[in-house]
Amino acid sequence: MATMYGRIAAAFLLALFTALPAAHGQGTWNLYNGLNTIFIPYANGPISAGKTATPEVYLEINGGPATPFGMDTGSTGIAVSKQYYTPGPNDVPGSMATITYSSSGQVLHGQYYTTNVEIMSDKNTPVATSSGRLCRCVS
Repeated sequence: MATMYGRIAAAFLLALFTALPAAHGQGTWNLYNGLNTIFIPYANGPISAGKTATPEVYLEINGGPATPFGMDTGSTGIAVSKQYYTPGPNDVPGSMATITYSSSGQVLHGQYYTTNVEIMSDKNTPVATSSGRLCRCVS
């Protein structure tokens, strides 16, 4: 039964790709054309088999010290505890926020702010800056 489904899927993909117009003579297509790329090493070292620590990157928020923050690949945005972020005079407060992590059930409450965030390659070297929204979480 599984083999039959595999053959149907293969036939569907073959039909799909043969139905697409050819892109000959148009050069190599690349989703990232025109964009710059940067390398950002993990603050706590490379990921390896058996390593259970959450990968971290250094961020500098609103001119504060470079601090390692855990990367959660299933999340969007930045959640920061109040000990790591105090709103500055140019930061723009937004709505109240509730973030629920489906994997653990943990619920964070706070307020969104628009502020400057620098992504660092180490504690001293910024490689990208963004004005973005983050959640200052208090619980």
